[in-house]
Amino acid sequence: MLEMMKDFLKDDVFPIGIYPSKTVKPNDVWTVFSTAEHVIPTNDSCSYYLSEIYGDNIVIKGSGTATSIEDETSNEGIITSYHLKGTVDVTTTFDKNTKWVKLAMLKTEMEGNAEIREATASEKMIVPMKIITEGLVTGH
Repeated sequence: MLEMMKDFLKDDVFPIGIYPSKTVKPNDVWTVFSTAEHVIPTNDSCSYYLSEIYGDNIVIKGSGTATSIEDETSNEGIITSYHLKGTVDVTTTFDKNTKWVKLAMLKTEMEGNAEIREATASEKMIVPMKIITEGLVTGH
């Protein structure tokens, strides 16, 4: 999100640059696929659009899905794999003049289960999970 404000054009058209070779104008919708490397890595797909322009503010909104990468991880003889799916919602307000983030809010909700077993055993324990994360970024 922080790189989305690369350039603005003149004449009351304020396209958002999500990376150097891609520019999006009002009424366009674009989708970004990414991998987030957290405690539980996820593949994310989020569609964004220019929601509104008011005063010196530009609001970008997005929503999409997050799915855990189901690779097994091993830690001290315990093997774990996560099977989670959920949604992502993002709202970011940029300052039109400085191109800095004024306020960004991100919420991810995922649920499913984790499979846990000892490395020397074949029996798995299934643990139901629901994870809700919320982030807030404030700028200048």
